[in-house]
Amino acid sequence: MAAIAPAAIKIAADPDGSAGDWLAAILRRQGSDRVGIDNQIRQSNVPPRVADALLARFRSRRFSIAAGLSSRLNTRPRHDYEPRHVPQVYGADLLASRFGWIPVRLRPETLGKLVSINLVKACTDASWPRAAALLGLPENDGRQASTGTMPRITETGAGARFGQEIQAMAADLAREPERIDYAARRAAFRGLRAVPVAEWKALAAEVGLTRPATEALRRNAMAWIWINVTGSSIRTAPAFHYSPTESQMEVYRRFVARLDSTSRELLLRFATARLSVAGYPELAALTS
Repeated sequence: MAAIAPAAIKIAADPDGSAGDWLAAILRRQGSDRVGIDNQIRQSNVPPRVADALLARFRSRRFSIAAGLSSRLNTRPRHDYEPRHVPQVYGADLLASRFGWIPVRLRPETLGKLVSINLVKACTDASWPRAAALLGLPENDGRQASTGTMPRITETGAGARFGQEIQAMAADLAREPERIDYAARRAAFRGLRAVPVAEWKALAAEVGLTRPATEALRRNAMAWIWINVTGSSIRTAPAFHYSPTESQMEVYRRFVARLDSTSRELLLRFATARLSVAGYPELAALTS
């Protein structure tokens, strides 16, 4: 807090923002999130006008919470894995076990993307948009994670714990002797918008499945493989031309609700065969 008073004097006559940059760096080194920064400024002995100016600066996109968290993550050693070892979206089971404590309600896919993007940032020096792109996601997903999702978490005071959990996951991933190459899995299925009818019929005969091999069934089956085998977002699924409509997503949810063990076995057999042809012979357990 002692740093705030002299900085405030500079900032009062600081049209280009350099003193604000300096103060932001000090507070971030102290590990403050936005709530902590607000409290420090309000409790400092600076005129209200200057305190308001400081708060406005820290609330700007330039000094967003996400930037503060990113700064803290970026000061740590890079973890020894690559973006291809991170799925686009972590699954619900892992999110519940490691992030169930987060005090805000987030859609599972939103939180799953946020975790994945942060894990890419933990092994690279990528910006938020670039980290999303390295996962095969739209760059805008990274911007949304930075300026939309991350602040919702950090405004509750949970930013530090979230960052610690990301670092723990990154360390676990770096120690994993046989990492899944999610990028290779995506490449193996990228050109498929539906399970080919001939392969479906052959596998259906093997497992005893009698459902008609309709195009809709095979398309939703391919979407299931994209999500569950490649660890990817439904919004990047080739089955839905990389941009599913709400009605397509609702039909997919109904498909999943009716998916039985026999159908699941068929899908995993098809996925295993495709990965073998692509030079990736084993269908390792997903980490999500």
